Amino acid sequence: MLRDQIGIAVALANNAHTMGLAEQAFGAAHGMRDFIVVSLNSGVGSCIFSNGQAYRGADGFAGEVGHTCIVPGGRECGCGKRGCLETYCSAKGIVRTAKELMEAFAEYSLPDKFAETYGKLKKAMATYEKALNQMIIENDLKSNDAITAEFNNDNCHSIIYL
Repeated sequence: MLRDQIGIAVALANNAHTMGLAEQAFGAAHGMRDFIVVSLNSGVGSCIFSNGQAYRGADGFAGEVGHTCIVPGGRECGCGKRGCLETYCSAKGIVRTAKELMEAFAEYSLPDKFAETYGKLKKAMATYEKALNQMIIENDLKSNDAITAEFNNDNCHSIIYL
């Protein structure tokens, strides 16, 4: 239908699957037959390649690592479950974590302290840096643990993060 309208072939695919195909053809997975591409952006997705082919599973959702529960009873996810990796490690999840950490360090609220002395501003910035480092460490541990658990397979030659 769309092909008839624009005159070229059209295909729809999940962004992690299209990234996987691009990596296989032109990128870090060029020449590999068994690998996994992990996409961290608005969500957390992945594409599993086995024997040179993208594995989609029975319903086309194989490799949706973003919906692996990493925090039982944690944040509500758009999929309806709670504690999914995506709610912590996607772009939205990271922003939410940053806001939560800044609220935890509210006594050093940067906008409130901006007009005050340089020493107080410097202290506020150091606190935000500490909160940011904590967020990065927590999200890194969560994503690495979940992805390793999901793809702990001796037949996978490489995990490529994008």
